[in-house]
Formats: sequence, structure tokens, C-alpha cells
Amino acid sequence: MINMRKMAALTGTAVLVALAGCAGEQPATQTESGTYSVTYDNVGGLIAFRTGTGKLTLKDGSEYAITADGYSLAALGYTVATATGRVYNLGTPEDFNGEYGAVGGSAVLGTGSSSFKLRNRGNDVLLDANSTETGLRAGLGGGFVTFKLGERLKGPRVAAAPPKPAPAPAPVAMLPTRHEIEFGFNKSRVNLATGRLLDTIVADWKDKPAAFEVVGHADTVGSNRYNEQLSTARAQNVRNALIARGIAANRITARGVGQNNLAVPTPDETRLRANRRVVIEIAPGTSNSGISSLADG
Repeated sequence: MINMRKMAALTGTAVLVALAGCAGEQPATQTESGTYSVTYDNVGGLIAFRTGTGKLTLKDGSEYAITADGYSLAALGYTVATATGRVYNLGTPEDFNGEYGAVGGSAVLGTGSSSFKLRNRGNDVLLDANSTETGLRAGLGGGFVTFKLGERLKGPRVAAAPPKPAPAPAPVAMLPTRHEIEFGFNKSRVNLATGRLLDTIVADWKDKPAAFEVVGHADTVGSNRYNEQLSTARAQNVRNALIARGIAANRITARGVGQNNLAVPTPDETRLRANRRVVIEIAPGTSNSGISSLADG
């Protein structure tokens, strides 16, 4: 006579096989959508009913609470099981809902750690199932397990907006510039000290639109005619030195005003270095015709 314990086991197995059946073959394509994890409480009996809660994490960074209900062959002493795995072929998070069965046969596997696949009976969503039960017989269940999507726990990752390019610095407004160069008595040549000053001026203005007005002056020693010629020679020599350093000739005008417009008013025949000068007036962004005669002052 078969003892009652063996009879119960045989009866339970028959019921489980009848319930579990086959969920069909796995889909031809498997596009990974995310991962899930579920922890089950097991209530033992001839048929074990399992309820679990867990989390679905999608590849876009969103997370959802999930619940699971299933049934399988059981035995007294069932406690807690944990199942984790990858999720495939989700079109929307709601596609996770539904009843799942083992792909290719029953989900009743051995005790301890088990791995198998579950397929949603209503669509092509597929789950990897890696189940761990200490001292237990099955993984997610020997029959079917029904998953339900709960509230969203975390929204999708939002890609950080690319940093805005730094605004281009506002162009620096160039202001009119005035330089004065003094000359020795009765001298008109450009000496080394004057050349160094012109080097600095050219470095600042060579690549900028600007017009140059060069005006030569003389002190009150000598005749007006002579001083006009001398002041013109000073202005022309400075103009030539600017051209030699790279300033286009058509950007420069040069003239002499003799002993007119003295920097320091003096009587005739007074030698004063401050009056022996060339004034360079630079007007940004203008043509020569646009320069006012500031150099005459």
C-alpha cells in the first residue's frame, strides 16, 4: 500500500504538470529592455502560492514597483525566494504586465539556485529567471506567475544639456590715440628711440582699420619758411618709417605746419624741444578724410 506522503507528492506533481504546461518557444529576436528583481514569500501546501514584490529597472533609467503572484508544487517548510534577471522586448513598461510560463516546459527545477526563461503569454516579452531558494524545490513557480506593474519610482534619465558655448567676448572699442615725438634742434631724422616708439605703435595698429595723420612742428628759431620745410621733413620721415614697418601708405597722411600751433607759446628765436615735435593722431575705423585736425592742437 502506498503511504500517504508518497501519494500526496504524486498527486501534487500531477496537478503541477497540468497547470504549468508550456509557454511556447522564445521569440526569434531578443532586445534587452532592462532588469527586474522579485522577492517571494512562500506559503506551503500541496500547491504553494507565492506572492512577491520587487522592482523593474529599464535601460532609460526609469524604475517601477512590480508585484508577482504565482503557484507551484510545494512542501512544508518553504520560506523566501529571490528571482532576478534581464527583461527583453518591452515596447512600453505596461507590456511587462501579464501571465508568464516557462519557455519549453515546466518551471519546476531543482532545489537551491535555478535558471530558466519565462515568456509573457500575451506578447513577446521574455524574462531571464535566476532564482535562489535555500532548501527549496522550485524557482519562480511550477505553474504560472503573473506580474503587475506598479507605480513609477524614478523617472527616466534626462540627458544633461550640453553646456552653452561661452558668448564671444564683446569687441573692445578702440579709441582715438595720440602720440608725440620730439626732435633735436634742427633735426628731422628718425633716431633709434623714435624707431622703438613707432615699433610699439605699429604692433598695436597694423591689423586694425585705422587712419594715421602725421603732423610735423618746429620751434620759433629761424624763418617761417624754413620751419615749415623742417616740420614737413619731420612728418614725412615719420610717415616713411611707419610704411617701412607695415602700415599701408594710403592709411597715412603727413604735413608740416612750421611754428604754428606751438605746444608751448614762446617768443621768436626761442629754442624749445617741446615745440620740435611730430604728432601722430590715429583714428580707428575711419579713412584719412575722416580725421579731424586734432594734431594741430
